Amino acid sequence: MQQQPAERDSVPVLRASHALLESHEFEKTVQLLEKALREHIEPPEVYLLLAEAQKSLGRLQDAELSLQTGILTHPRDTQLHLALARVYRDLGDYPDAIEVLMDVVSYTSENDETWSLLGMLHELTGTLDQAEIAYRRALHINPNRVMNYLGLAELVRKQGNLEQFGELLHLARGHLENEPFYCQAKLEAIDGNSELALKLLQQALQQRPSVRYWACRDPGLANLHGLPEFRRAVQSDFNGHENAA
Repeated sequence: MQQQPAERDSVPVLRASHALLESHEFEKTVQLLEKALREHIEPPEVYLLLAEAQKSLGRLQDAELSLQTGILTHPRDTQLHLALARVYRDLGDYPDAIEVLMDVVSYTSENDETWSLLGMLHELTGTLDQAEIAYRRALHINPNRVMNYLGLAELVRKQGNLEQFGELLHLARGHLENEPFYCQAKLEAIDGNSELALKLLQQALQQRPSVRYWACRDPGLANLHGLPEFRRAVQSDFNGHENAA
């Protein structure tokens, strides 16, 4: 299929943006992508990368606006909705995050990331029955994603079902290869391996600084939150990037 002119124009922009993000040149990434949008180069990935760069600079409200604008242009793009829900989650605005995800469910009910994130948000707002339904739905849709096991594992541990907790962690480890560092860190933290979890989290922060917001709220990392090493790792990243905002 022949590419449309706008699609062809977006290819070098996206390639350059990925390279700048990997080099942690977030301000240059923002400038490049904002220029692309002014030139009407606006596939969903432009908005996603722009929001990621803005989050990495500490500009969560700017990321929120970018994703809202992207959704107006691409109203049924699931990744834009998920990214916006994560911004609300990172801000602690769990009801708005749930609302965004329910919009996704209204047009597609088979995205496991949507259900997994819904499970976490329901858990954070105390609706544990809804959280369990969402976690189990995510795992049913995709039994190969580690995060789908971890959410349910945390929940059943809270419910006192330690046998199922152990089974879920064991199954999660079977799918751990090639998972992002943050996911690996969360599994180790949940399993009580704090030292290894901290090392993996530091690698996650180096690779993707924007995860620092959720790391500070994530109940799966709760046993790290009080450690001086955790505070230093996250604060070091805040100091390195928020000052650029």
